Amino acid sequence: MLKGILFKNGYTQYFLALIFLSDILTRIYIDQEIFVSKYIKTLITIVILCILFVKTERKLIFTLCISFVILIIGLYSKSFDFVLKNVAQFLKYYSGILFFSILITQDNNEIYRKYLETIFILFSLNILTAAIFEIQYLQTYHFSERFGYMPLFSSQNEYSFIAITSIVFFYQKLLHKSSVKNVLLLCITVIASLLVGTKVLYLFICLWFLYILFNSLGKIKSIFIISILILIIYFTKSYWIVFLETYFKPIIYIYREKGLIDSLSSLRVSFFENRFNLQMEEFETINYLFGGQNLLFKTEMSIIDIVLFFGVLGAVLYFYNYWKFVIKFLSLNRVSIFYGWSVCILSFIAGYYFESYSAQIYSVSFLYIYYFKPN
Repeated sequence: MLKGILFKNGYTQYFLALIFLSDILTRIYIDQEIFVSKYIKTLITIVILCILFVKTERKLIFTLCISFVILIIGLYSKSFDFVLKNVAQFLKYYSGILFFSILITQDNNEIYRKYLETIFILFSLNILTAAIFEIQYLQTYHFSERFGYMPLFSSQNEYSFIAITSIVFFYQKLLHKSSVKNVLLLCITVIASLLVGTKVLYLFICLWFLYILFNSLGKIKSIFIISILILIIYFTKSYWIVFLETYFKPIIYIYREKGLIDSLSSLRVSFFENRFNLQMEEFETINYLFGGQNLLFKTEMSIIDIVLFFGVLGAVLYFYNYWKFVIKFLSLNRVSIFYGWSVCILSFIAGYYFESYSAQIYSVSFLYIYYFKPN
Protein backbone atom coordinates (compact mmCIF):
# COMPACT_ATOMS: atom_id res chain seq x y z
CA MET A 1 0.00 0.00 0.00
CA LEU A 2 2.79 2.43 0.97
CA LYS A 3 4.56 1.58 -2.29
CA GLY A 4 1.41 2.41 -4.22
CA ILE A 5 1.00 5.77 -2.48
CA LEU A 6 4.65 6.74 -2.99
CA PHE A 7 4.98 5.71 -6.63
CA LYS A 8 1.51 6.05 -8.12
CA ASN A 9 2.52 9.42 -9.59
CA GLY A 10 6.00 8.32 -10.61
CA TYR A 11 9.37 8.39 -8.95
CA THR A 12 11.47 10.95 -10.83
CA GLN A 13 10.59 13.66 -8.30
CA TYR A 14 12.42 11.56 -5.67
CA PHE A 15 15.48 11.38 -7.90
CA LEU A 16 15.37 15.17 -8.22
CA ALA A 17 15.03 15.63 -4.45
CA LEU A 18 17.99 13.28 -3.85
CA ILE A 19 20.15 15.21 -6.34
CA PHE A 20 19.20 18.48 -4.63
CA LEU A 21 19.98 17.14 -1.14
CA SER A 22 23.22 15.47 -2.26
CA ASP A 23 24.49 18.77 -3.69
CA ILE A 24 23.72 20.49 -0.38
CA LEU A 25 25.53 17.81 1.61
CA THR A 26 28.51 17.97 -0.74
CA ARG A 27 28.78 21.72 -0.09
CA ILE A 28 28.54 21.22 3.68
CA TYR A 29 31.21 18.50 3.79
CA ILE A 30 33.42 19.69 0.94
CA ASP A 31 36.19 20.82 3.31
CA GLN A 32 36.39 17.23 4.58
CA GLU A 33 36.48 16.08 0.94
CA ILE A 34 33.31 14.03 1.42
CA PHE A 35 31.60 14.19 -1.97
CA VAL A 36 28.13 12.88 -1.16
CA SER A 37 26.70 13.87 -4.54
CA LYS A 38 29.21 11.68 -6.40
CA TYR A 39 27.90 8.53 -4.71
CA ILE A 40 24.21 9.49 -4.84
CA LYS A 41 24.40 10.40 -8.53
CA THR A 42 26.26 7.21 -9.35
CA LEU A 43 23.54 5.19 -7.60
CA ILE A 44 20.78 7.13 -9.38
CA THR A 45 22.48 6.58 -12.74
CA ILE A 46 22.72 2.82 -12.13
CA VAL A 47 19.03 2.71 -11.16
CA ILE A 48 18.07 4.70 -14.27
CA LEU A 49 20.07 2.35 -16.52
CA CYS A 50 18.34 -0.65 -14.92
CA ILE A 51 14.90 0.92 -15.38
CA LEU A 52 15.61 1.74 -19.03
CA PHE A 53 16.83 -1.81 -19.59
CA VAL A 54 13.70 -3.28 -17.98
CA LYS A 55 11.49 -0.93 -20.00
CA THR A 56 13.34 -2.23 -23.07
CA GLU A 57 14.46 1.18 -24.30
CA ARG A 58 16.59 -0.72 -26.81
CA LYS A 59 17.51 2.13 -29.14
CA LEU A 60 18.89 4.31 -26.33
CA ILE A 61 20.70 1.42 -24.63
CA PHE A 62 22.15 0.35 -27.98
CA THR A 63 23.49 3.80 -28.92
CA LEU A 64 24.77 4.31 -25.37
CA CYS A 65 26.70 1.04 -25.61
CA ILE A 66 28.15 2.06 -28.98
CA SER A 67 29.27 5.41 -27.53
CA PHE A 68 30.81 3.64 -24.55
CA VAL A 69 32.65 1.14 -26.76
CA ILE A 70 34.04 4.01 -28.86
CA LEU A 71 35.38 5.63 -25.68
CA ILE A 72 36.90 2.37 -24.43
CA ILE A 73 38.71 1.93 -27.75
CA GLY A 74 40.23 5.38 -27.25
CA LEU A 75 41.29 4.41 -23.72
CA TYR A 76 42.77 1.02 -24.60
CA SER A 77 46.34 1.93 -23.58
CA LYS A 78 45.51 4.02 -20.52
CA SER A 79 45.85 3.17 -16.83
CA PHE A 80 42.91 1.85 -14.79
CA ASP A 81 42.64 5.13 -12.83
CA PHE A 82 42.61 7.11 -16.09
CA VAL A 83 39.85 4.87 -17.50
CA LEU A 84 37.79 5.10 -14.29
CA LYS A 85 37.83 8.91 -14.32
CA ASN A 86 36.79 8.96 -17.98
CA VAL A 87 33.95 6.52 -17.36
CA ALA A 88 32.66 8.79 -14.57
CA GLN A 89 32.87 11.77 -16.94
CA PHE A 90 31.11 9.74 -19.64
CA LEU A 91 28.12 9.22 -17.33
CA LYS A 92 28.06 12.95 -16.51
CA TYR A 93 27.94 13.80 -20.21
CA TYR A 94 25.06 11.38 -20.78
CA SER A 95 23.19 12.25 -17.56
CA GLY A 96 20.81 14.67 -19.28
CA ILE A 97 19.86 12.19 -22.00
CA LEU A 98 19.36 9.35 -19.53
CA PHE A 99 17.32 11.42 -17.07
CA PHE A 100 15.09 12.87 -19.80
CA SER A 101 14.45 9.34 -21.09
CA ILE A 102 13.15 8.41 -17.63
CA LEU A 103 11.08 11.59 -17.28
CA ILE A 104 9.08 10.96 -20.45
CA THR A 105 8.02 7.52 -19.18
CA GLN A 106 6.31 9.16 -16.18
CA ASP A 107 2.85 10.66 -15.87
CA ASN A 108 3.61 13.18 -13.15
CA ASN A 109 4.24 16.47 -14.95
CA GLU A 110 2.41 18.63 -12.40
CA ILE A 111 3.93 17.01 -9.31
CA TYR A 112 7.38 17.11 -10.85
CA ARG A 113 6.91 20.79 -11.75
CA LYS A 114 6.11 21.60 -8.12
CA TYR A 115 9.25 19.85 -6.93
CA LEU A 116 11.42 21.68 -9.47
CA GLU A 117 9.80 25.05 -8.74
CA THR A 118 10.26 24.57 -4.99
CA ILE A 119 13.96 23.79 -5.47
CA PHE A 120 14.48 26.88 -7.61
CA ILE A 121 12.72 29.04 -5.00
CA LEU A 122 14.83 27.55 -2.19
CA PHE A 123 18.01 28.29 -4.14
CA SER A 124 16.97 31.92 -4.65
CA LEU A 125 15.90 32.44 -1.03
CA ASN A 126 19.19 30.90 0.12
CA ILE A 127 21.14 33.44 -1.97
CA LEU A 128 19.03 36.40 -0.83
CA THR A 129 19.45 35.39 2.83
CA ALA A 130 23.22 35.01 2.38
CA ALA A 131 23.49 38.42 0.71
CA ILE A 132 21.27 40.28 3.20
CA PHE A 133 23.11 38.92 6.23
CA GLU A 134 26.50 38.83 4.45
CA ILE A 135 27.09 35.20 5.40
CA GLN A 136 30.76 34.63 4.68
CA TYR A 137 30.36 30.86 4.49
CA LEU A 138 28.11 31.30 1.44
CA GLN A 139 30.31 33.73 -0.48
CA THR A 140 30.86 32.68 -4.07
CA TYR A 141 34.57 33.52 -4.01
CA HIS A 142 36.23 32.77 -0.67
CA PHE A 143 39.78 33.59 -1.73
CA SER A 144 39.11 36.60 -3.93
CA GLU A 145 37.90 40.16 -3.63
CA ARG A 146 35.08 39.45 -6.06
CA PHE A 147 31.50 39.97 -4.94
CA GLY A 148 28.99 37.13 -4.89
CA TYR A 149 26.84 34.81 -2.77
CA MET A 150 25.94 31.19 -3.43
CA PRO A 151 23.28 28.79 -2.20
CA LEU A 152 24.46 25.57 -0.61
CA PHE A 153 26.05 24.30 -3.82
CA SER A 154 29.69 23.41 -4.33
CA SER A 155 30.50 24.93 -7.75
CA GLN A 156 29.61 28.45 -8.88
CA ASN A 157 30.23 27.52 -12.53
CA GLU A 158 27.76 24.65 -12.44
CA TYR A 159 25.23 26.60 -10.39
CA SER A 160 25.35 29.47 -12.91
CA PHE A 161 23.68 27.23 -15.49
CA ILE A 162 21.10 26.08 -12.93
CA ALA A 163 20.34 29.75 -12.22
CA ILE A 164 19.95 30.40 -15.97
CA THR A 165 17.46 27.54 -16.13
CA SER A 166 15.54 28.90 -13.14
CA ILE A 167 15.22 32.34 -14.79
CA VAL A 168 13.85 30.90 -18.02
CA PHE A 169 11.62 28.50 -16.05
CA PHE A 170 9.84 31.36 -14.25
CA TYR A 171 9.84 33.50 -17.40
CA GLN A 172 8.04 30.74 -19.31
CA LYS A 173 5.70 30.26 -16.34
CA LEU A 174 4.86 33.97 -16.48
CA LEU A 175 4.19 33.76 -20.22
CA HIS A 176 1.84 30.83 -19.57
CA LYS A 177 -0.02 32.67 -16.83
CA SER A 178 0.39 36.34 -16.07
CA SER A 179 -0.07 36.94 -12.33
CA VAL A 180 1.45 38.95 -9.50
CA LYS A 181 2.81 35.75 -7.97
CA ASN A 182 4.62 34.75 -11.16
CA VAL A 183 6.04 38.26 -11.64
CA LEU A 184 7.31 38.19 -8.04
CA LEU A 185 8.89 34.75 -8.49
CA LEU A 186 10.67 35.87 -11.66
CA CYS A 187 11.93 39.07 -10.00
CA ILE A 188 13.23 37.17 -6.95
CA THR A 189 15.01 34.68 -9.23
CA VAL A 190 16.65 37.39 -11.35
CA ILE A 191 17.77 39.40 -8.31
CA ALA A 192 19.19 36.26 -6.67
CA SER A 193 21.04 35.41 -9.90
CA LEU A 194 22.58 38.89 -10.03
CA LEU A 195 23.87 38.37 -6.49
CA VAL A 196 25.79 35.20 -7.42
CA GLY A 197 28.46 37.34 -9.07
CA THR A 198 29.47 35.07 -11.98
CA LYS A 199 30.09 36.57 -15.43
CA VAL A 200 28.08 33.83 -17.11
CA LEU A 201 24.92 34.96 -15.33
CA TYR A 202 25.50 38.62 -16.17
CA LEU A 203 26.09 37.73 -19.81
CA PHE A 204 22.95 35.62 -19.90
CA ILE A 205 20.80 38.33 -18.31
CA CYS A 206 22.09 40.79 -20.92
CA LEU A 207 21.22 38.33 -23.71
CA TRP A 208 17.82 37.70 -22.14
CA PHE A 209 17.14 41.46 -21.93
CA LEU A 210 18.03 41.83 -25.62
CA TYR A 211 15.81 38.86 -26.50
CA ILE A 212 12.81 40.37 -24.67
CA LEU A 213 13.50 43.78 -26.21
CA PHE A 214 13.67 42.59 -29.82
CA ASN A 215 10.85 40.10 -29.35
CA SER A 216 8.54 42.71 -27.83
CA LEU A 217 9.40 45.97 -29.59
CA GLY A 218 10.92 44.94 -32.91
CA LYS A 219 14.25 45.86 -34.47
CA ILE A 220 14.00 49.67 -34.87
CA LYS A 221 12.66 50.48 -31.39
CA SER A 222 15.07 48.02 -29.78
CA ILE A 223 18.10 49.52 -31.51
CA PHE A 224 16.94 52.98 -30.44
CA ILE A 225 16.60 51.92 -26.77
CA ILE A 226 19.95 50.10 -26.83
CA SER A 227 21.63 53.19 -28.30
CA ILE A 228 20.24 55.33 -25.47
CA LEU A 229 21.44 52.80 -22.88
CA ILE A 230 24.92 52.75 -24.42
CA LEU A 231 25.07 56.54 -24.27
CA ILE A 232 23.95 56.54 -20.62
CA ILE A 233 26.61 53.95 -19.76
CA TYR A 234 29.24 55.93 -21.65
CA PHE A 235 28.50 59.21 -19.85
CA THR A 236 28.36 57.46 -16.46
CA LYS A 237 31.37 55.20 -17.09
CA SER A 238 33.37 56.72 -14.23
CA TYR A 239 30.72 55.50 -11.77
CA TRP A 240 30.70 52.06 -13.39
CA ILE A 241 34.48 51.81 -13.14
CA VAL A 242 34.38 52.66 -9.43
CA PHE A 243 31.61 50.09 -8.92
CA LEU A 244 33.48 47.35 -10.81
CA GLU A 245 36.78 48.09 -9.07
CA THR A 246 35.02 47.87 -5.70
CA TYR A 247 33.13 44.60 -6.24
CA PHE A 248 34.88 42.92 -9.19
CA LYS A 249 38.49 44.00 -8.83
CA PRO A 250 40.06 40.75 -10.18
CA ILE A 251 38.02 41.02 -13.39
CA ILE A 252 39.12 44.61 -13.95
CA TYR A 253 42.74 43.57 -13.34
CA ILE A 254 42.50 40.79 -15.95
CA TYR A 255 40.77 43.18 -18.36
CA ARG A 256 43.61 45.71 -18.09
CA GLU A 257 46.33 43.04 -18.34
CA LYS A 258 44.84 40.64 -20.88
CA GLY A 259 41.85 42.31 -22.53
CA LEU A 260 38.09 41.84 -22.73
CA ILE A 261 37.96 38.23 -24.02
CA ASP A 262 40.19 36.90 -21.25
CA SER A 263 38.30 38.84 -18.59
CA LEU A 264 35.00 37.36 -19.81
CA SER A 265 36.40 33.83 -20.07
CA SER A 266 38.41 33.94 -16.80
CA LEU A 267 41.70 33.49 -18.68
CA ARG A 268 40.43 30.38 -20.51
CA VAL A 269 41.53 31.86 -23.83
CA SER A 270 45.08 32.41 -22.56
CA PHE A 271 45.19 28.93 -21.01
CA PHE A 272 43.66 27.25 -24.06
CA GLU A 273 46.80 26.95 -26.19
CA ASN A 274 48.85 25.44 -23.39
CA ARG A 275 46.15 22.96 -22.32
CA PHE A 276 45.38 22.00 -25.91
CA ASN A 277 49.06 21.42 -26.72
CA LEU A 278 49.53 19.30 -23.60
CA GLN A 279 46.52 17.22 -24.65
CA MET A 280 47.84 16.81 -28.19
CA GLU A 281 51.16 15.54 -26.83
CA GLU A 282 49.31 12.67 -25.15
CA PHE A 283 47.00 11.90 -28.09
CA GLU A 284 47.74 9.00 -30.38
CA THR A 285 46.19 8.69 -33.86
CA ILE A 286 43.34 6.56 -32.51
CA ASN A 287 42.34 9.22 -29.96
CA TYR A 288 41.36 11.73 -32.63
CA LEU A 289 38.54 9.43 -33.70
CA PHE A 290 37.72 7.59 -30.46
CA GLY A 291 38.59 10.12 -27.74
CA GLY A 292 40.45 9.59 -24.50
CA GLN A 293 40.97 13.03 -23.00
CA ASN A 294 43.26 13.62 -20.05
CA LEU A 295 40.82 15.43 -17.75
CA LEU A 296 43.69 17.40 -16.20
CA PHE A 297 43.93 19.32 -19.47
CA LYS A 298 40.27 20.25 -19.89
CA THR A 299 39.93 23.52 -21.80
CA GLU A 300 36.72 24.31 -19.84
CA MET A 301 35.11 25.19 -23.16
CA SER A 302 32.33 22.63 -23.41
CA ILE A 303 32.09 21.97 -27.15
CA ILE A 304 35.88 21.63 -27.53
CA ASP A 305 36.08 19.36 -24.48
CA ILE A 306 33.29 17.15 -25.85
CA VAL A 307 35.27 16.58 -29.05
CA LEU A 308 38.50 15.95 -27.11
CA PHE A 309 36.73 13.60 -24.72
CA PHE A 310 34.72 11.54 -27.21
CA GLY A 311 36.83 11.97 -30.34
CA VAL A 312 35.25 12.92 -33.67
CA LEU A 313 33.15 9.73 -33.96
CA GLY A 314 32.01 9.78 -30.35
CA ALA A 315 31.19 13.52 -30.42
CA VAL A 316 29.03 13.14 -33.55
CA LEU A 317 27.19 10.25 -31.89
CA TYR A 318 26.79 12.23 -28.65
CA PHE A 319 25.16 15.21 -30.37
CA TYR A 320 23.03 12.85 -32.45
CA ASN A 321 21.84 11.16 -29.26
CA TYR A 322 20.90 14.52 -27.74
CA TRP A 323 18.83 15.26 -30.83
CA LYS A 324 17.35 11.76 -31.09
CA PHE A 325 16.44 11.22 -27.44
CA VAL A 326 15.80 14.76 -26.15
CA ILE A 327 15.24 17.49 -28.75
CA LYS A 328 13.08 15.30 -31.01
CA PHE A 329 10.60 14.87 -28.14
CA LEU A 330 10.19 18.62 -27.61
CA SER A 331 7.81 21.13 -29.10
CA LEU A 332 10.16 24.10 -29.08
CA ASN A 333 9.14 27.76 -29.11
CA ARG A 334 11.19 30.96 -29.27
CA VAL A 335 11.94 30.94 -25.54
CA SER A 336 13.29 27.38 -25.54
CA ILE A 337 15.36 27.97 -28.70
CA PHE A 338 16.83 31.12 -27.16
CA TYR A 339 17.54 29.19 -23.96
CA GLY A 340 19.22 26.31 -25.79
CA TRP A 341 21.48 28.52 -27.89
CA SER A 342 22.37 30.70 -24.90
CA VAL A 343 23.43 27.70 -22.81
CA CYS A 344 25.53 26.25 -25.66
CA ILE A 345 27.26 29.58 -26.38
CA LEU A 346 27.89 30.38 -22.72
CA SER A 347 29.14 26.85 -22.03
CA PHE A 348 31.71 27.42 -24.75
CA ILE A 349 32.89 30.57 -22.93
CA ALA A 350 32.64 29.22 -19.39
CA GLY A 351 32.32 25.44 -19.57
CA TYR A 352 30.61 23.29 -16.94
CA TYR A 353 27.23 22.69 -18.54
CA PHE A 354 27.65 19.42 -20.43
CA GLU A 355 30.27 18.40 -17.85
CA SER A 356 27.82 18.91 -14.99
CA TYR A 357 25.37 16.22 -13.85
CA SER A 358 23.15 18.63 -11.90
CA ALA A 359 23.09 21.41 -14.51
CA GLN A 360 21.88 18.98 -17.17
CA ILE A 361 19.26 17.41 -14.88
CA TYR A 362 17.66 20.77 -14.09
CA SER A 363 17.84 21.77 -17.74
CA VAL A 364 16.13 18.68 -19.17
CA SER A 365 13.59 18.87 -16.33
CA PHE A 366 12.63 22.38 -17.40
CA LEU A 367 12.41 21.30 -21.06
CA TYR A 368 10.28 18.29 -20.11
CA ILE A 369 7.80 20.32 -18.06
CA TYR A 370 7.08 22.99 -20.67
CA TYR A 371 7.94 21.49 -24.05
CA PHE A 372 7.55 17.72 -23.97
CA LYS A 373 5.16 16.50 -26.64
CA PRO A 374 3.81 12.96 -26.11
CA ASN A 375 4.05 10.66 -29.14
